[in-house]
Amino acid sequence: MIIPRGIIYHSFLDDLLNLLKSIFGKLDNKRAILKFENKFKSFNQSKYCLMYPFARSAFWSILKSCSLKEGDEIILPPIQIKSMIEICKILKLKPIIVDIDQHNLSFNLKDLKKKITKKTKVILLTYLYGIVPNLSDFNGVISKTKIIVIEDFSQCLFGKFKNKFVGNFGDYGIYSLSATKTLDTYGGGVLVTNKKKNFLKNYNIRKSYFTKITRLFLFKKIFVSAVRNFFLFKINFFFIINFFKILNFFGIYGYQKFLGSRNKILLKKIPSIWFQSYTSLQAVHGIKFIDRVKKTNKIRRNNVYKIQQNIGQEFFCTTTKYSQNVYWQCAFFSNNWKKIQNKSLHSNIDIAQPSIMLLTSIFNLKNFKANKIYEKMLLLPCYHTLKKSDLKRIILTIKKICQKYL
Repeated sequence: MIIPRGIIYHSFLDDLLNLLKSIFGKLDNKRAILKFENKFKSFNQSKYCLMYPFARSAFWSILKSCSLKEGDEIILPPIQIKSMIEICKILKLKPIIVDIDQHNLSFNLKDLKKKITKKTKVILLTYLYGIVPNLSDFNGVISKTKIIVIEDFSQCLFGKFKNKFVGNFGDYGIYSLSATKTLDTYGGGVLVTNKKKNFLKNYNIRKSYFTKITRLFLFKKIFVSAVRNFFLFKINFFFIINFFKILNFFGIYGYQKFLGSRNKILLKKIPSIWFQSYTSLQAVHGIKFIDRVKKTNKIRRNNVYKIQQNIGQEFFCTTTKYSQNVYWQCAFFSNNWKKIQNKSLHSNIDIAQPSIMLLTSIFNLKNFKANKIYEKMLLLPCYHTLKKSDLKRIILTIKKICQKYL
């Protein structure tokens, strides 16, 4: 049996129906969007919620609302989409990269303390691959400051720390509704906050800047999703994985990234598409699928626990007993990652390298632990649709390779 690296969390039929709706359907039903916002904030136990075309657009809106001055510093993690860097640069803010801890893929708190200055105004805290760090320790570092904390929980929807959902610990939370996420609405972004003044400032910014609907762009998003879903059918993926084997034989490794390689050239101007309006088609799709996220999270979390227990905890992240991780992807670390990836491919198990950008490569920052962590990281299949036999084969294959090359 063939095991793909990941899945789309809705069906090919959903894609076909939504393709038709994107051409002929109504896209500006404000009631549907408001209904989704209310449902999302209720599920996430947040007081306020706003929808955007991208999570990066929500990030831009937040920074715009904070009355920041030129040269103010924004602390970012070293593994993050480069759009966050681009927004900082375009707004004439100074991005500061803080190293990460392999145990939880969150900030190295010693490095964070060193890099907080009087100019530090915002911290973007990312829950990478659905891992929740010790937020009590993080809060201990910033508790006496007036720094604005934005939680990016795009990979950690319904993750918890001490029974409180992530996205509610800082001033803001942002979530990406893009492809392969556990809640995917053909793109889109969410802003949540528990402060009314934060909500009102960003509501007015959204009202002023995010005005147009681009039907063609939405059609393209849904079409790409349909293509991915089509090739994830077992019979179709048979040809894909054998094509990967051919590329591997000839030393072509571009396929190894989870979603392909990323362009490192920074934008100098924010694309107009980042300011389009979130559509009611996307909202209706989100309303339909949000109910099942907690169920799929539980299955995926149990899959990861089985993988960790059988292969060995030393290859994986470890967090506190208070953390309820989501494991959007199962991050695995080994110096022999290339052998593991290649051997697994020949066993028809498609394992990917991370494709989220390593920001230290943009700024040529060499003395970062994140560089080595990123280099030896693989993402093991752990999604909720895996069969018991699939899970068993992943465990046995990886364990055998690890024992051989340890």
